Amino acid sequence: MNKHFTKLSVTCVVLSVVAAGMVLLAGCGTKESSPAGIAQYTLNLKSNPAGSGIFSVDSGATFDAGTEVPVTVSPRITGKYVFLRWEGDANGTTEQVTVTMDDNKTLTAKFEELYAVTAVANPDSGGIILRVPSKDYYHLGDTVLIRLNKTNPGYKFIGWNNNTTDTAKTLLLVVRNDTTFTANFEEKFAFNFNPDPANGGTVVLTPTKDYYDDGDVVIVTVTPASGYMFVGWRDPITGEINTDYDNDNPYTVIVGENSETLLIPEFFNAGGL
Repeated sequence: MNKHFTKLSVTCVVLSVVAAGMVLLAGCGTKESSPAGIAQYTLNLKSNPAGSGIFSVDSGATFDAGTEVPVTVSPRITGKYVFLRWEGDANGTTEQVTVTMDDNKTLTAKFEELYAVTAVANPDSGGIILRVPSKDYYHLGDTVLIRLNKTNPGYKFIGWNNNTTDTAKTLLLVVRNDTTFTANFEEKFAFNFNPDPANGGTVVLTPTKDYYDDGDVVIVTVTPASGYMFVGWRDPITGEINTDYDNDNPYTVIVGENSETLLIPEFFNAGGL
């Protein structure tokens, strides 16, 4: 049988010595000395908003009583979160704080969340979009102008995001969350029928525009210069007269259907005939 013994300390006060060799004692007592180790306490770490901070110490770690623990917090996304202060069992406005572990402690790092506002063109080559002011992140309640600064040649601005009915070139945003604006563009077509030779005649497009929309019908009419005669429409890839159009004049183009390859009006110098 195992036996556990408790070490006792005895404290007595001698009152008197009486006859027959007897000693009277008073005030005797016992005190147990604990074999237990030093107390330990838990340090819990949180960030607000949740997940906004990264700590130098693991949350839930335990420390001996009296230990002084330095804790540093940094934003999980630089610029997205800005440290404000410590809350709970610590205070201060710097990212490092030292806590004395004399009890279980909970520290909360309070951050301000900032928001990204993005403005892009679709397709990228369609135009240039500006944010005023231009920043990586904005504070809650900030006002941002989203502006269509330029539509590139060959494109037509048709609207923002999925709302193609809103064709205003400037939008006003009050920041509430992360937001993306997409300026949608539609590709337009430019025609350049170069006569061969260059002085062989003229080419007129009806209607006359810098750019045409998909599905537009364009009538191409050639007029030979004096001394020249119109031979036909030469394919710039094969170098041969395109037999689909032969020497059609005028030549009808349906934008987006038969306008992928622009034929070359070819003239022949008939002056010597």
